[in-house]
Amino acid sequence: MWRLDKPERFIEQIRWTCDEDENGCWIWKRCTDWKNDGRPSLTIDGNMMAVARWVLWAKTGEIQEIARHNCDVGCCCNPDHLLWGTYKDNIQDMMARGRQRKSNPPEAVHYGEENGSAKLTEDKVRQIRSLHKT
Repeated sequence: MWRLDKPERFIEQIRWTCDEDENGCWIWKRCTDWKNDGRPSLTIDGNMMAVARWVLWAKTGEIQEIARHNCDVGCCCNPDHLLWGTYKDNIQDMMARGRQRKSNPPEAVHYGEENGSAKLTEDKVRQIRSLHKT
């Protein structure tokens, strides 16, 4: 049973539920939430939240917008690796650390018949357009 009334005890329980890696990250071994990008989640008294948010709440006594990981390990639950922040802070962290998804270069994008998902040929498109001009 998870107990939030004793924050130190709660953090100990979280620690026992994790494996520690070489960087000191506490890697969550239990269920994750597919709606939350596979991040560790926990339901306490009917409230589901990311484990990182529960841990920070126990550590700081407050709740904020999001829990940020200064270790960049999304399933880490070590309170020393977590800090409160905003979505803007999290995006700035991502950009500063080069973790953003790279987009395709313009020459890699295919249009018309060259696109593998194309259903119509250019001739068919011209034919349809001519039928609908009138």
